[in-house]
Amino acid sequence: MNIPWWVFVLGCIAVVHFCGARHIEFSGKLLGMLMLCEVAIVLLLDIAIVLHGGGPAGLGAAPFMPTTVFSRGIGTALVFVLGSYMGFEATAIFSEEARDSTRTIPRATYLAVILIMVFYAFSAWAIVEAWGEGNIALQATHDPANLWFAISDRLLGPVATDTMNVLLVTSLFAAILSFHNTITRYFYAMGREGVLWRGLSRTHPKFHSPHVAGKLQTVIATVSIAVFAVFHLDPFAIVFSWMSALATVGIIAVQILVAMSVIAFFWRDSHGLGIGPRLVAPLISIVALAACLVLVIRNLAVLSGSDSKIVVMFPYMLLAVGVAGFCAALRLKRMAPSLYYALGRPIQQ
Repeated sequence: MNIPWWVFVLGCIAVVHFCGARHIEFSGKLLGMLMLCEVAIVLLLDIAIVLHGGGPAGLGAAPFMPTTVFSRGIGTALVFVLGSYMGFEATAIFSEEARDSTRTIPRATYLAVILIMVFYAFSAWAIVEAWGEGNIALQATHDPANLWFAISDRLLGPVATDTMNVLLVTSLFAAILSFHNTITRYFYAMGREGVLWRGLSRTHPKFHSPHVAGKLQTVIATVSIAVFAVFHLDPFAIVFSWMSALATVGIIAVQILVAMSVIAFFWRDSHGLGIGPRLVAPLISIVALAACLVLVIRNLAVLSGSDSKIVVMFPYMLLAVGVAGFCAALRLKRMAPSLYYALGRPIQQ
């Protein structure tokens, strides 16, 4: 029986809504468990590759050599690297629901970046060595879907490979749940501060989660999937690839604006901080992120897998949204100055 793809997606949305409506600790434990299982199976394969001495040519360090790292195509590779890091900054969004957020949130953020870097670097090196430094490019081009699974079958057996396939699906579910929780809390914050309907700031009497904001996010996701389904858009080539590219551009742009806002916030009052965290660090971030944004925009066709004119328009669409938001802020400042100047106060207290 051929079941339409959107049926599975709607089922996933329902499960995500159920999880998101629970206490944040519920989602945190679920995401943590899934992440540990996903990392464990990949590390198991990495270790098996090392214990078996790599591929035909054995183990080497060529992938880490400067001549390899900075070879032709590094710009395109960095685009996918940037996409892989998206979401590490989400720790700050949950600061109001964390114990001792001034200590735990920075630690969690730095730890996330370090672990992602080490895990990705080790795993990428392992799979290169498994196929051989001279064969990996050909294999990745010829059969990218089985790049990992073929090695897993050979070294760990079919049971481990099936487990890896299942965990690949659960990793996507975990990503969706994480994004759902993040967007829900954006709606909650804007409702609490009066920018949007104040009902969005209501929390669940038992789970203390922003369940009204969560329902809004679920409705938006459901309507979006319905639109994609009605127009028979390809779930991978367009729904996933195009939207991932759009999200990557948008998140990097927002991160640049956040770095700029840090400088503006501490410009008149340092709040006891040195010049490093309030000026030097955000300036470095602005320059580095701006370079990344240019890199991503120039390689949108590669990131999205399409050279469609719609994809080319993504940066302009996001610019239009940003301009609209800026105009809305100016209007709020003019029409309701007390509300405007109170924005962000609950977080600062």
